[in-house]
Amino acid sequence: MKSDVKVISPVIKTIEQTAAFKGTTRYLQTNAIRSQVGGIVKAVNCQVPGSVSSRQPLFVIQPVEAAALQKSDFRNQDFRSFQDTVFSYRNGIISDLKVQAGDFVQAGDVLATCIRTSSLRILIDVPAEQPGSIRTGMSCSILLPDGQIIAGRVTGQWPSATGQNQTQPFVVEPLKTINMAENISLAVRFKTGEIPDALLVPKSALLGNELQTSFWVMKMVNDTMCVKVPVTKGPEADSMVQLLQSGLTNSDRLVYEGGYGLPDTATVRIIKK
Repeated sequence: MKSDVKVISPVIKTIEQTAAFKGTTRYLQTNAIRSQVGGIVKAVNCQVPGSVSSRQPLFVIQPVEAAALQKSDFRNQDFRSFQDTVFSYRNGIISDLKVQAGDFVQAGDVLATCIRTSSLRILIDVPAEQPGSIRTGMSCSILLPDGQIIAGRVTGQWPSATGQNQTQPFVVEPLKTINMAENISLAVRFKTGEIPDALLVPKSALLGNELQTSFWVMKMVNDTMCVKVPVTKGPEADSMVQLLQSGLTNSDRLVYEGGYGLPDTATVRIIKK
Protein backbone atom coordinates (compact mmCIF):
# COMPACT_ATOMS: atom_id res chain seq x y z
CA MET A 1 0.00 0.00 0.00
CA LYS A 2 1.37 3.39 -0.99
CA SER A 3 1.65 6.17 1.58
CA ASP A 4 0.53 9.65 0.58
CA VAL A 5 3.30 12.24 0.89
CA LYS A 6 4.06 15.80 -0.08
CA VAL A 7 7.49 16.72 -1.39
CA ILE A 8 9.60 19.84 -1.62
CA SER A 9 13.08 20.78 -2.83
CA PRO A 10 15.70 22.28 -0.50
CA VAL A 11 16.54 25.95 -0.90
CA ILE A 12 19.95 27.59 -0.79
CA LYS A 13 20.26 30.94 0.98
CA THR A 14 22.32 32.89 3.46
CA ILE A 15 21.14 32.59 7.05
CA GLU A 16 22.06 34.58 10.13
CA GLN A 17 23.86 33.10 13.09
CA THR A 18 22.42 34.41 16.35
CA ALA A 19 22.91 34.23 20.09
CA ALA A 20 19.98 34.64 22.46
CA PHE A 21 20.02 35.77 26.09
CA LYS A 22 17.34 35.83 28.74
CA GLY A 23 16.09 39.30 29.60
CA THR A 24 13.89 40.88 32.25
CA THR A 25 11.97 44.16 32.01
CA ARG A 26 12.91 46.89 34.46
CA TYR A 27 11.90 50.54 34.92
CA LEU A 28 15.10 52.46 35.61
CA GLN A 29 13.61 55.83 36.57
CA THR A 30 11.14 56.52 39.37
CA ASN A 31 10.47 59.74 41.21
CA ALA A 32 9.08 60.38 44.66
CA ILE A 33 6.25 62.91 44.71
CA ARG A 34 6.65 64.92 47.92
CA SER A 35 4.65 67.43 49.88
CA GLN A 36 6.07 70.97 49.86
CA VAL A 37 4.23 71.97 53.00
CA GLY A 38 3.07 70.44 56.23
CA GLY A 39 -0.67 70.06 56.55
CA ILE A 40 -3.76 67.96 55.92
CA VAL A 41 -4.34 66.06 52.66
CA LYS A 42 -7.70 67.37 51.40
CA ALA A 43 -7.86 65.54 48.05
CA VAL A 44 -6.12 62.65 46.29
CA ASN A 45 -6.51 62.69 42.51
CA CYS A 46 -4.58 59.56 41.57
CA GLN A 47 -4.66 55.84 42.23
CA VAL A 48 -2.54 52.68 42.00
CA PRO A 49 -2.00 51.72 39.29
CA GLY A 50 -2.90 54.82 37.36
CA SER A 51 -1.43 56.79 34.49
CA VAL A 52 -0.64 60.44 35.05
CA SER A 53 0.53 63.17 32.70
CA SER A 54 2.98 66.00 33.19
CA ARG A 55 1.60 68.88 35.30
CA GLN A 56 -1.47 66.89 36.31
CA PRO A 57 -2.71 67.91 39.80
CA LEU A 58 -2.38 64.91 42.10
CA PHE A 59 -2.84 66.12 45.69
CA VAL A 60 -4.38 69.09 47.46
CA ILE A 61 -2.91 69.91 50.88
CA GLN A 62 -4.22 72.44 53.35
CA PRO A 63 -1.22 73.93 55.19
CA VAL A 64 -1.11 73.86 58.98
CA GLU A 65 -1.57 77.65 59.14
CA ALA A 66 -4.76 77.50 57.07
CA ALA A 67 -6.13 74.69 59.23
CA ALA A 68 -5.49 76.77 62.34
CA LEU A 69 -7.24 79.81 60.87
CA GLN A 70 -10.24 77.68 59.91
CA LYS A 71 -10.68 76.73 63.55
CA SER A 72 -10.51 80.36 64.66
CA ASP A 73 -13.04 83.17 64.30
CA PHE A 74 -12.48 83.32 60.54
CA ARG A 75 -15.01 80.58 59.88
CA ASN A 76 -16.57 82.34 56.89
CA GLN A 77 -13.24 82.95 55.24
CA ASP A 78 -12.67 81.19 51.88
CA PHE A 79 -9.59 79.05 52.55
CA ARG A 80 -9.22 77.61 49.03
CA SER A 81 -6.50 80.14 48.23
CA PHE A 82 -4.51 78.75 51.18
CA GLN A 83 -4.33 75.25 49.66
CA ASP A 84 -1.20 73.82 48.07
CA THR A 85 -1.54 71.64 44.96
CA VAL A 86 1.07 68.97 44.18
CA PHE A 87 1.54 68.24 40.47
CA SER A 88 3.06 65.35 38.55
CA TYR A 89 6.57 66.01 37.27
CA ARG A 90 6.20 63.96 34.07
CA ASN A 91 4.19 61.30 32.29
CA GLY A 92 4.19 58.04 34.21
CA ILE A 93 2.38 55.43 36.26
CA ILE A 94 1.65 55.69 39.98
CA SER A 95 3.19 52.57 41.53
CA ASP A 96 2.83 53.40 45.22
CA LEU A 97 0.37 55.64 47.04
CA LYS A 98 1.27 56.46 50.63
CA VAL A 99 -1.51 58.83 51.80
CA GLN A 100 -5.25 59.28 51.68
CA ALA A 101 -7.55 62.21 52.24
CA GLY A 102 -7.48 63.37 55.86
CA ASP A 103 -3.89 62.30 56.55
CA PHE A 104 -1.46 64.76 58.11
CA VAL A 105 1.87 65.15 56.31
CA GLN A 106 5.09 66.97 56.98
CA ALA A 107 6.96 69.04 54.42
CA GLY A 108 9.11 66.65 52.39
CA ASP A 109 6.99 63.55 53.08
CA VAL A 110 6.59 61.16 50.13
CA LEU A 111 2.99 61.15 48.94
CA ALA A 112 3.37 58.71 46.03
CA THR A 113 5.93 57.06 43.76
CA CYS A 114 5.70 57.49 40.00
CA ILE A 115 7.38 55.28 37.39
CA ARG A 116 8.60 57.05 34.28
CA THR A 117 7.07 54.96 31.48
CA SER A 118 9.73 55.94 28.96
CA SER A 119 12.44 54.46 31.20
CA LEU A 120 11.50 50.82 30.51
CA ARG A 121 14.66 48.82 29.77
CA ILE A 122 15.56 45.15 29.50
CA LEU A 123 18.36 43.65 31.57
CA ILE A 124 19.97 40.68 29.85
CA ASP A 125 22.15 38.16 31.66
CA VAL A 126 25.39 37.42 29.79
CA PRO A 127 27.46 34.51 31.17
CA ALA A 128 30.67 35.69 32.78
CA GLU A 129 32.69 33.30 30.60
CA GLN A 130 31.66 35.21 27.47
CA PRO A 131 33.55 38.50 27.92
CA GLY A 132 33.29 40.86 25.00
CA SER A 133 30.41 39.03 23.33
CA ILE A 134 28.09 41.95 24.10
CA ARG A 135 29.16 45.58 23.75
CA THR A 136 27.53 48.96 24.21
CA GLY A 137 25.97 50.15 20.97
CA MET A 138 25.22 46.67 19.58
CA SER A 139 21.88 46.22 17.82
CA CYS A 140 19.56 43.37 18.76
CA SER A 141 16.07 41.96 18.38
CA ILE A 142 13.70 41.77 21.36
CA LEU A 143 11.27 38.83 21.32
CA LEU A 144 8.16 39.84 23.27
CA PRO A 145 5.95 37.23 24.98
CA ASP A 146 3.16 37.79 22.42
CA GLY A 147 5.50 36.86 19.55
CA GLN A 148 6.16 40.42 18.40
CA ILE A 149 9.77 41.27 17.54
CA ILE A 150 11.09 44.81 17.96
CA ALA A 151 14.51 46.36 17.51
CA GLY A 152 16.72 47.25 20.46
CA ARG A 153 20.16 48.61 21.31
CA VAL A 154 22.62 47.92 24.12
CA THR A 155 23.06 51.15 26.06
CA GLY A 156 25.38 50.07 28.83
CA GLN A 157 26.67 47.53 31.32
CA TRP A 158 25.04 47.10 34.72
CA PRO A 159 27.52 47.97 37.49
CA SER A 160 27.08 44.72 39.44
CA ALA A 161 26.92 41.05 38.48
CA THR A 162 24.24 38.66 39.66
CA GLY A 163 25.75 36.64 42.50
CA GLN A 164 23.74 33.44 42.10
CA ASN A 165 24.23 32.85 38.37
CA GLN A 166 27.53 34.73 37.95
CA THR A 167 26.25 36.61 34.93
CA GLN A 168 26.97 40.16 33.80
CA PRO A 169 23.78 42.18 33.16
CA PHE A 170 23.62 44.57 30.21
CA VAL A 171 20.97 47.22 29.59
CA VAL A 172 18.96 47.02 26.35
CA GLU A 173 16.78 49.93 25.24
CA PRO A 174 13.76 49.13 23.04
CA LEU A 175 13.66 51.38 19.98
CA LYS A 176 9.86 51.31 20.11
CA THR A 177 7.67 52.20 23.07
CA ILE A 178 6.27 49.11 24.78
CA ASN A 179 3.92 48.98 27.76
CA MET A 180 4.83 46.09 30.04
CA ALA A 181 5.08 45.38 33.73
CA GLU A 182 8.39 44.92 35.50
CA ASN A 183 10.00 41.49 35.80
CA ILE A 184 8.53 40.09 32.58
CA SER A 185 10.86 37.47 31.09
CA LEU A 186 11.68 37.62 27.39
CA ALA A 187 14.52 36.86 24.99
CA VAL A 188 16.99 39.21 23.32
CA ARG A 189 18.73 37.99 20.17
CA PHE A 190 22.00 39.22 18.66
CA LYS A 191 23.40 38.57 15.20
CA THR A 192 26.79 36.88 15.51
CA GLY A 193 27.54 36.04 11.88
CA GLU A 194 26.23 34.60 8.61
CA ILE A 195 26.24 31.21 6.93
CA PRO A 196 26.35 31.63 3.14
CA ASP A 197 24.88 29.07 0.74
CA ALA A 198 23.12 27.10 3.46
CA LEU A 199 20.97 24.18 2.31
CA LEU A 200 17.62 24.57 4.06
CA VAL A 201 14.51 22.39 4.34
CA PRO A 202 11.28 22.78 6.33
CA LYS A 203 11.61 21.45 9.87
CA SER A 204 8.92 18.88 9.09
CA ALA A 205 11.21 17.28 6.48
CA LEU A 206 13.86 16.46 9.10
CA LEU A 207 13.23 13.18 10.91
CA GLY A 208 15.10 11.81 13.92
CA ASN A 209 15.23 9.15 16.58
CA GLU A 210 13.64 9.54 20.01
CA LEU A 211 16.88 10.79 21.58
CA GLN A 212 17.42 13.26 18.75
CA THR A 213 20.95 11.94 18.29
CA SER A 214 20.61 10.95 14.64
CA PHE A 215 18.68 12.56 11.81
CA TRP A 216 17.64 11.74 8.26
CA VAL A 217 15.41 12.86 5.42
CA MET A 218 13.38 10.84 2.94
CA LYS A 219 14.58 11.50 -0.61
CA MET A 220 12.54 10.66 -3.67
CA VAL A 221 14.50 8.51 -6.14
CA ASN A 222 11.61 8.50 -8.60
CA ASP A 223 7.93 9.34 -8.50
CA THR A 224 6.99 6.33 -6.37
CA MET A 225 9.95 5.48 -4.08
CA CYS A 226 11.87 7.32 -1.37
CA VAL A 227 15.02 6.35 0.50
CA LYS A 228 16.45 7.32 3.87
CA VAL A 229 19.38 9.76 3.66
CA PRO A 230 21.35 10.38 6.89
CA VAL A 231 22.07 14.05 7.55
CA THR A 232 23.57 16.26 10.23
CA LYS A 233 21.26 18.86 11.67
CA GLY A 234 22.49 22.45 11.40
CA PRO A 235 21.17 25.74 12.77
CA GLU A 236 17.47 26.57 12.58
CA ALA A 237 16.19 29.68 10.83
CA ASP A 238 12.52 30.44 11.48
CA SER A 239 10.59 27.44 10.09
CA MET A 240 13.62 26.03 8.25
CA VAL A 241 16.64 23.97 9.30
CA GLN A 242 20.04 23.66 7.68
CA LEU A 243 21.23 20.24 6.48
CA LEU A 244 24.94 19.47 6.89
CA GLN A 245 26.99 16.67 5.32
CA SER A 246 24.03 15.38 3.37
CA GLY A 247 25.25 15.31 -0.23
CA LEU A 248 21.87 16.72 -1.23
CA THR A 249 21.27 19.58 -3.67
CA ASN A 250 18.44 22.00 -4.28
CA SER A 251 17.29 19.86 -7.22
CA ASP A 252 16.47 16.86 -5.01
CA ARG A 253 12.92 16.19 -3.85
CA LEU A 254 12.37 15.49 -0.15
CA VAL A 255 9.29 14.33 1.74
CA TYR A 256 8.11 17.07 4.09
CA GLU A 257 4.67 15.70 4.97
CA GLY A 258 3.78 12.05 5.50
CA GLY A 259 7.34 10.85 6.03
CA TYR A 260 7.11 9.91 9.70
CA GLY A 261 7.55 6.16 10.19
CA LEU A 262 8.40 5.42 6.56
CA PRO A 263 11.03 2.69 6.10
CA ASP A 264 13.95 2.89 3.72
CA THR A 265 12.91 2.33 0.08
CA ALA A 266 9.26 3.05 0.92
CA THR A 267 6.69 3.11 -1.86
CA VAL A 268 4.73 6.34 -1.81
CA ARG A 269 2.26 8.43 -3.77
CA ILE A 270 3.01 12.12 -4.21
CA ILE A 271 0.14 14.44 -3.35
CA LYS A 272 0.25 17.80 -5.07
CA LYS A 273 0.24 20.95 -2.92
